[in-house]
Amino acid sequence: MYKKMLEEAKAKGIATEKMMWQGIDDVENLLCIIKETHPDHYWAFLRRTHEHMFGCHYNENFGMWRIAQMHYKDKAGAVHQAPHWTKDQYKAACETVKAKLPATYNCWDFAVTLEMLYSDNICMYHTWWPDATDAQLEGKVVEAAVNYLNDDDDPDCKIWHRFEK
Repeated sequence: MYKKMLEEAKAKGIATEKMMWQGIDDVENLLCIIKETHPDHYWAFLRRTHEHMFGCHYNENFGMWRIAQMHYKDKAGAVHQAPHWTKDQYKAACETVKAKLPATYNCWDFAVTLEMLYSDNICMYHTWWPDATDAQLEGKVVEAAVNYLNDDDDPDCKIWHRFEK
C-alpha cells in the first residue's frame, strides 16, 4: 500500500522531494519501533537495503554491528565478546596487507574477517602455538584473514555472504 501511494503521487506529479523525505522520516520512526520489537526483522531489512545500495561490502556501521555479534569461549569457559581490536588497529592492519587483498574488499570487510577468524580460531591457535605471544597469534589471524579473502570460492563478497545471506 505504501509503495502504491508513492507511485500514485509520482504519477499525478504531486510528489516532491520534501514529501519523499518526510515519508522516509516516517519509515525511520517505524523502523525504530521494529528494532525494539523485532530486531531480527529490523537487521534483515537493513542488510538487504545496504546491499541494494552499496553492494556486498561492509561499511563502518555494518562492520561494527556484525563484529559486536561475535564472541568465543576460552578453554576455561569464560566468554569473550568482540571486538578484540580497535578501529585504529583494523585500519593499521588493513594498510599493512592492502596490496595482498583483492581490490574489491575494504577495511571493514577485512575487520569483520579478522574478528571472525579470531573468535573462531584463537583457542586452536593457542593450542598450535602454545609459546607464541599474543602479538604473534594476532599476526597469524591477519595472515589467515588475507588467505580467507583471497580464496577463489567467492572472490568478491566472501565475508558478506558468510554472514548476510
